[in-house]
Amino acid sequence: MAETKTAKTTQEENISADQEKKKEYSTALTKVYDAFLPMIERQLSGNGISMSAYSKQCVLNALSGINTLLSKDGTTFGDASLDKSSLTDILMYVAGFQLNASASPKEIYFILRKTKQGDEWKKQIELGVEGDGNDAILARFGRDIKKICQIWKVKENDEFTYPCFNGLDMQPPTWKPTGSGKLSKIVYPVVKNDNIIEFYISERADVIVNLLAHITNNMMYETFGIYDGSWKNGQPVHKPTEAEKAEVKKKKRDILGRVA
Repeated sequence: MAETKTAKTTQEENISADQEKKKEYSTALTKVYDAFLPMIERQLSGNGISMSAYSKQCVLNALSGINTLLSKDGTTFGDASLDKSSLTDILMYVAGFQLNASASPKEIYFILRKTKQGDEWKKQIELGVEGDGNDAILARFGRDIKKICQIWKVKENDEFTYPCFNGLDMQPPTWKPTGSGKLSKIVYPVVKNDNIIEFYISERADVIVNLLAHITNNMMYETFGIYDGSWKNGQPVHKPTEAEKAEVKKKKRDILGRVA
């Protein structure tokens, strides 16, 4: 009877330990969702792209897949050795092209590589697109396009007029290059299959918003050597003081202020 009780107790302890691990895993992943999803949504919105419910699901599925990849390597999202900039680019790509890491057949996959950046080695996540992923991109975004013409690189001192509309009739934009000044906008003339020409314009000001969002994300776990910001077993190694957190926040504000 005693042996049976001991075995049962051990089994219950193992179950409890497994449940605790799953709880910690779920909590850590939820924090990652809360950190990255709003940031990706802001960046897309800054570029005039509305993030659909399916795009959000694609980002969540990508984060889940990446988290599984990192866990197998013994790495977490908070590790200083992880290149956060590549992660942001991947999530933007996934959201923009609506690629689902949980689709069947698979549309995308992730791999983890070590790359040398300066004098240190970083772990970099890379995205690969499967055959079904390419089919999905073509089906969603490549329809009815006959040709993408030479882009216009419009500078500040160029003469440029925006397109205007009179009912359904459009007066196309005009551009007289001078060759001086900074780039202010890029114009993409696109010819559709019915020979209708559409002009897509990307403004420099919108790019700055996106750039600031990228920098903010890259500094998410940055401590600038003010304190040890590494993580172990899903938990921070050092709990920063209020003074340390304030110093890090000030450093980040200074950097963003110089860019803006």
